[in-house]
Amino acid sequence: MVVKLPLPLSPRPTNSIPRIISLTHLPPESQAPEPQVPVPGII
Repeated sequence: MVVKLPLPLSPRPTNSIPRIISLTHLPPESQAPEPQVPVPGII
């Protein structure tokens, strides 16, 4: 299970990265989820 979990998780973060970037361009309403996601850590 541990091996199967990281595999599907890998493609997910890659797809969520572009979505997070688009959220940053969105109004302040999207800034709320920003602190919840480790955006500064990835950068």
